[in-house]
Amino acid sequence: MKRLTTSLMLALLSGACNQTTTPTVSAPSPPQVRAGANCPGGLIGLECDAYKQGIQSGLADRAAHQSDSFKRHANDFDPRFEASFRAGYATGWYNNGK
Repeated sequence: MKRLTTSLMLALLSGACNQTTTPTVSAPSPPQVRAGANCPGGLIGLECDAYKQGIQSGLADRAAHQSDSFKRHANDFDPRFEASFRAGYATGWYNNGK
């Protein structure tokens, strides 16, 4: 069995050496997008905007002595970005926006 494996290996290697190879062309990689200013991690675009809006809403509610319920602002953000808004709200309310 070892002899067969060695023979097969030699046949494959010798065949591979005689073949011409063409360079592979890869598709260009997408541009790297940096996270938005004042946004944690990889938040970008509308998700970053929701986070920033959350900060402003949290700051405003704290200044107005409102409770820390982001849900009163349910109409202020896209439901797809609720987690980002909620995180921003907590940053605004509990950490004074920092």
